[in-house]
Amino acid sequence: MANSTAPREILSILKQRDPSNTTGIKSIYNVILTNKSTKRGGLNQVQYVLEQLIKKNYLHDYCTNPDSNEITDILWVHPKSLAFSVNFSSVLIIDATYKTNEYRSPLLEVVGITSTMPT
Repeated sequence: MANSTAPREILSILKQRDPSNTTGIKSIYNVILTNKSTKRGGLNQVQYVLEQLIKKNYLHDYCTNPDSNEITDILWVHPKSLAFSVNFSSVLIIDATYKTNEYRSPLLEVVGITSTMPT
């Protein structure tokens, strides 16, 4: 099943295939969580993101809270976007109100258009 399949849909498919199946929704969530953790190789979510940014040569930086050593801000830029911004720096749109995550923190999304029109 695709990664985007909702747990309730997974459970529904399991029940359709085998009506005597007693799997509950909590079991589905547990398996999804275990699979995500396994994919990250023991790293927490933030460590995994940073590892992927380094691996894929993204420009990145982050700030930490000096008291707790927790990451408070993280920034990354796709290598092609960085090259475009250097060559075509006349227009840049920044929107910090686009979406929030489960912690109600804003996600800053930056979109640029070059004279060659790629976004």
